[in-house]
Amino acid sequence: ATEDVVENEVDQGVAPNELRRSM
Repeated sequence: ATEDVVENEVDQGVAPNELRRSM
């Protein structure tokens, strides 16, 4: 899950942990 695909993964709920790291 890269920052570029974070939004896509968020929609799928794939990388909630990585999303928190980004934020």
